[in-house]
Amino acid sequence: MQLRENSRVCIIGGGPAGCFAAMHLLDLAREASVRIDVRIFDPRFAREDRGIIGCKGCAGIVSANALQAIESLGIHIPPSVIQETIEEYRVHILGQVIRLTQPRPGRTILSVYRGSGPRAHHGEPIASFDAFLLAEARARGAVYVPERVRAVEWNGAPAVRTDSGVHTADFLVLAAGVNSNPVMDPFFEYTPPAAEIMAQDEIRKPEGWPPHTVAAFFGDPKGLVFGVLVPKKEYLNVSLLGHGMGPDPIREFFQAQKEPVSQYLPSPPESCCGCGPRVPLHAAPRLFGDRWVAVGDAAVARLYKDGIYSAFITSQGAMAAAFRNGISASSFEAGYAPLARRIAGDNQYGELLFGVTNAIIKSARLTAAFLYSLHVDEQRPPEKKILARLIWGMLTGDESYRDLFRMSFQPSELAGLGREALRRQWRMARRG
Repeated sequence: MQLRENSRVCIIGGGPAGCFAAMHLLDLAREASVRIDVRIFDPRFAREDRGIIGCKGCAGIVSANALQAIESLGIHIPPSVIQETIEEYRVHILGQVIRLTQPRPGRTILSVYRGSGPRAHHGEPIASFDAFLLAEARARGAVYVPERVRAVEWNGAPAVRTDSGVHTADFLVLAAGVNSNPVMDPFFEYTPPAAEIMAQDEIRKPEGWPPHTVAAFFGDPKGLVFGVLVPKKEYLNVSLLGHGMGPDPIREFFQAQKEPVSQYLPSPPESCCGCGPRVPLHAAPRLFGDRWVAVGDAAVARLYKDGIYSAFITSQGAMAAAFRNGISASSFEAGYAPLARRIAGDNQYGELLFGVTNAIIKSARLTAAFLYSLHVDEQRPPEKKILARLIWGMLTGDESYRDLFRMSFQPSELAGLGREALRRQWRMARRG
């Protein structure tokens, strides 16, 4: 099974994964002088809906890896889409704050809106990152179908059913994420990845917010893995990830973190939006079959972080396999499955890192030792900042979890950092 002249490709989902899939596929076809019919199905962009209707429930961080990947397609994100350039994270743990700057200079991180901004926003429309990518895909030849897919059936080939009719596809790309209603017929044996529910909101950014800075929080309330306040021009995105958080996690978070949050917000913030999106935890049990493949969150994504980059690399890998090897299940097993397994394997290191971090935070003594070592680490040259790179990488997705794990648990580096911390503590004790 091969894509040929005038083959029709139906892509379900117009977010980053779907748009990247379209652009990769059209570029490959152009290089081979083959014309293909690429259609992207997504109702979100028919109107400039604000709030959850037009959004994807995402903190909207574009990592340095994602930015470099996007630019490799000849795409440059316009200033109107960029909400903030992130240069610093202020990490709050048990009453202490650690200021972290980019440990690898020259790597840019951005914040964007995946939709058209908060529900309560008034005035000029906010430029959507997803809408920008869709425009780029259309400029390369993709056809946008502003309809909701009701079902994907099998009739000798995938058949996409919308309210207006049926679109038969030679090849189907599932890029609908994990927050859409299931559409795949049981024939395909597709089950979405296991997911965790986040809590998100938008609040007004107060005057005096430190420029280019994200505030991150560990610890309370119970069940919190981490929380972040991400600046986006006149707003702050509130994103909380946890296991078994309470029924009103945003309110409970601001109550539990009242003291550190008061450094930024003079009074309890008013909600400007609010949603509870799902984020994938593991890979889908089945990622592909004959004439179809899943990409992005619908397939496998980096744990908790960097979903836009995951969308890029899974779309790139799947479309390269489809165009060069064919669109059979065996072609994807050879050309796409190894990439998906690498991402899933990397996530196991991420689970371990977040597990160790949460175990440390539960112990006041371990937390104090960790924070002291982190203060020492910040005084070291950039190439020696182990703990700073670890926390920065875990919060931003700027490095693979595997690399962070191997870097952080090198006995020689940890021993050196421990010796520096002990010497500094001894000097401080003598001065005291």
